[in-house]
Amino acid sequence: MCGILAYLGAPPTKGALLPPVHRGPDGTGRRDFETPAGPLRLEHWRLSILDLSEAGAQPMSYGDGRCWVVLNGEIFNYLEIREELETRGYRFVSRSDTEVLLAAWTCWSEACLEKFNGMFAFALYDAHAHRLFAARDRFGVKPLYVVNAPEGFALASEIKQVAGLPFVSRRIEPQRAFDFLAYGMLDHTHATLFRDVRQLQGGECILLDLARWRPGRDLSVRRWHTLRPQLWKGGRREGIEAYGALLRDSVRLRLRADVTVGSCLSGGMDSSAIVCLMHDLLRGESKSAQMTFSSCFDDPRFDERPFIRCVAEKTGARSVSVFPSADDLFAHLEDLVWHQDEPFSSTSVFAQSCVFRAARAAGVKVMLDGQGGDEQLASYPMFAAPFVLDALARGRLPSAWRRVDHFRRAHSLEWVDFLKQAMSLYAPSWLDEATRKALGSSMIPPWLSASGWRTLGTRASKPWAVEARPRSDEDRVQQLSRAMIVRNSLPMLLHWEDRNSMRFGVEARVPFMDYRVVEWALGFPAEFKIEGNQTKIPLRKAMAQIIPQPVLDRTDKMGFVTPEAVWMKETATAEVRRRLEDALSQFPDYFHAAVVRNRFEAMRAGKAPHSPMFWKLLCFGVWAKRFGMTF
Repeated sequence: MCGILAYLGAPPTKGALLPPVHRGPDGTGRRDFETPAGPLRLEHWRLSILDLSEAGAQPMSYGDGRCWVVLNGEIFNYLEIREELETRGYRFVSRSDTEVLLAAWTCWSEACLEKFNGMFAFALYDAHAHRLFAARDRFGVKPLYVVNAPEGFALASEIKQVAGLPFVSRRIEPQRAFDFLAYGMLDHTHATLFRDVRQLQGGECILLDLARWRPGRDLSVRRWHTLRPQLWKGGRREGIEAYGALLRDSVRLRLRADVTVGSCLSGGMDSSAIVCLMHDLLRGESKSAQMTFSSCFDDPRFDERPFIRCVAEKTGARSVSVFPSADDLFAHLEDLVWHQDEPFSSTSVFAQSCVFRAARAAGVKVMLDGQGGDEQLASYPMFAAPFVLDALARGRLPSAWRRVDHFRRAHSLEWVDFLKQAMSLYAPSWLDEATRKALGSSMIPPWLSASGWRTLGTRASKPWAVEARPRSDEDRVQQLSRAMIVRNSLPMLLHWEDRNSMRFGVEARVPFMDYRVVEWALGFPAEFKIEGNQTKIPLRKAMAQIIPQPVLDRTDKMGFVTPEAVWMKETATAEVRRRLEDALSQFPDYFHAAVVRNRFEAMRAGKAPHSPMFWKLLCFGVWAKRFGMTF
């Protein structure tokens, strides 16, 4: 994992392009080209993971030097691809996956993407054909941002790399700001909160013919991967065994590294499965103890140490715990927001950052994590309506009732909650809004000034909604899983994980996002995914022999949770109030200050519950000030 840059245009002034040294502390490289469209620069900041020698340095070329590439990420099945290429006569001088990528491109051109099992974002220049190609992995585990103006064109790993260019304004994209503040959503479109910076989404690529194309012209963004479920036709037991085998192989591939590999461990099902599979696969291969890193708190309501200890005892892992505090959060908040590039909706991002900081301090350069399991196995409460509607659509009334009972017991949902979910996911905006008003709420939170946001051209667009009718090859549960993987949830979570890990020069790998695991999980019948009051049945059953029983029996979900409400209500009230006032003063036309103040004081007095609005507003204000952003 590294930082990359491709810049086309007249050389910018000194300091306009910010080097992401934190992403690549082990070395830098640069290659310049003259093209028909102007000067092209490929630049790379290296985090050495595979082949630590200079043979793995980038920018890298293959063979006659025709093609050059800068790669961020890893091709995990590079050894298998290398073996196939060697049978075709290709030879290699390094042990890196980057050289395999170049040879694969030489052999199969763009079709090589379908062969890659990995997380990657890369820019490749063909110096003979004057073509620049860039691609992002299937699910966008690794970032790739785009700036395209007549003055220049850039591809970068982080927004801050290119935010200093003179043709990148410090203007906020209004709709994305509204979506974040109203709904807590980011990374669900090509747009970012920076009006002049966009991103390739997961599974997308671009090809620029520099003999004809010029900066500022339309980009032809193409989707090279579309997520489709691999429908399972066999029995439940065989399917669960197949899932376990795929996840095990995914972990096996992601253990490939020439540096120390550790793991995040929250104490939940997903991270525990990863740690236990690592233990099985590494048994007898490593002389040092496996290392895990966890976020813990003295308040038992937010502490998962009982489950973390179970996993550590089962695997013999050396468990490292960090204890995030409100003081530490606010002391480092500006720096945390700077590294994230955009505001974030929960202080759990801070807890995750503390975990990666501890990993780097312990000399661990690669970390495995459990992102993706909830989305693909449909374990969130918001899957209640799809589960019930699928059963009703098949005429299975007893099954529909069992699913209602499951979600009522597991997540304390009532009938009105099922109605709200169905309207939120499937109804047109006007009907959803009418229903919300009848139930005493609105799609526009009362602390946002509707008139102010209308002047910016924003609308309450329900970015999380799905089509009223799913595709012919999927049911409603699969439809929502797909939407959460490619748009509604995971892109944002993967963004946070990338910045938190790379801030400390650590590579985060996510075995649940192996495309084989994702496609299988989506295609497994919905009725096999829940049982009684338990979710994630495929994972529970597949891991039954290796995960400790107390973890297998869990029905709650925490995952690097923080005592955010306690911090705001008791520990850091004055600091929170000060920062809320700061945010309100920056953008007085877009917030109802009296509503925010009254709700905050009511929450402090125990007369109202904690609300995510406080952190979203606070963080948005810190981000805007840190980057100098205005509407």
